[in-house]
Amino acid sequence: MSYIIPPPIKIEFPEQLALSDSIGGSRSDVAASELAVKLLADQMRTLGTTNLLINPRGKINQASETDGEIEAGEYFCDGWKAGPNGAHVYRLDDGGFDLRGGSIVQLIPNDLEVSRLVRTNLDVVSGSPMMKVNGIAEKAAAGDGEYIEIEISGDNSTFNRLIAASSQTKPVYQHDTNELGKCQRFYFDTGRVHGGTFGSVYTTSHTYANFMHAVVPQNMTSASLWFEVVVGPVMASVSHIWSVQSISNGYASMRNSGGPISVSGDHYYRLILDARP
Repeated sequence: MSYIIPPPIKIEFPEQLALSDSIGGSRSDVAASELAVKLLADQMRTLGTTNLLINPRGKINQASETDGEIEAGEYFCDGWKAGPNGAHVYRLDDGGFDLRGGSIVQLIPNDLEVSRLVRTNLDVVSGSPMMKVNGIAEKAAAGDGEYIEIEISGDNSTFNRLIAASSQTKPVYQHDTNELGKCQRFYFDTGRVHGGTFGSVYTTSHTYANFMHAVVPQNMTSASLWFEVVVGPVMASVSHIWSVQSISNGYASMRNSGGPISVSGDHYYRLILDARP
């Protein structure tokens, strides 16, 4: 029995393709290398990560709090407060932080699985700042605590664009156009609004208590509240402390056990809800 062995198949390409490690080029006569494919996949993963931090550039300061020498646990802007030994820190006009001493901390509500890895990153301007997750440098498991603690230390260092994310790779900061909205989940201030035009707030007088409902950021879960009623053109009168009964579906229900408020004439309202941990 004889066998016929076919001739080898010859495959011709119209042109020779070179390999490239670049993922940002526009040439059509090259092919992506294995390294380029990996780099692109890593970038796609980091682009999909959500920054767990609010106010990552320190630009938002709704309560007009002061920076400088800050006592332990005191806030100096939205999201950020001094660490356990206090902080000497300044917010930079163009965004970022100038940390002269101590540390700054942000507590993130923890809704992650216990073993989920939280990783951090920041842009270093000067010095050697260090980020810690639950007391461990750069990355750690979310744990089972109510909050994930992010702490930054490093005397005489400046840094900006901070990120903490649930990610297996080092996350990359992406600018969020809704920085203020995310901060308002934890602190919300209406400013003084004329009572005649504030349609989202109303009061009802009762024999022993006064109730009020107000539109608030939907995701705000609990808060202490300061409610101010101001009568007259000088906008200076009596203020009342209210307690939050419940916050759900974007509405806050408040109660003032001191009795009903009596207002007359030109009056204004101001609501401040503070849910910062």
